[in-house]
Amino acid sequence: MTTRREYTAQEIEQVNQAEKELRAKGLDEPAQRLGALTDEYFQANKGIPVTVAAVAKLIESQPGLRWISLAQVEYLKVANQEPDRANVLANWLATQGKVGQLVNQGDEAFVTLRLLLLMLLGYRLTQQPSHMPWTVFQSTKPWRMFRLLEGVNQFRKRRKMTLIIPSGSRSPAAT
Repeated sequence: MTTRREYTAQEIEQVNQAEKELRAKGLDEPAQRLGALTDEYFQANKGIPVTVAAVAKLIESQPGLRWISLAQVEYLKVANQEPDRANVLANWLATQGKVGQLVNQGDEAFVTLRLLLLMLLGYRLTQQPSHMPWTVFQSTKPWRMFRLLEGVNQFRKRRKMTLIIPSGSRSPAAT
């Protein structure tokens, strides 16, 4: 009968640090599964020291683990701060995707959502009825929203993307 390897506080910290770094790279697996994989490996290989590099190499070499893109990782950092606002914006973006509208799939959708969430801090987001596919961004000064959307458009033009400004928007000169 073999004895189980007992982990020191320093080894546990190494595993936690490796997990943190891997999640920053897009690892999207439950902590329990990672713990089981790590424990199984280090129990079978008691002579191998538990280091950040060893744990990272082990996890990165495992087939079948779920990884998300870096664009989604960056979006989730922002979305987790204000999940209700992020959901409203994500629901609106889901109505896009046609020619002349924003891309609503893949990494570009996460880049767009992250950018809009950051730029719309302080604005109240509300969903209009489904027959009006635009989310209303309410502010005490409507011209600010126009400038904000113009800023997004400038960013999009540099990246060869387009943002449609609703026809009801007013320019700063009109207020």
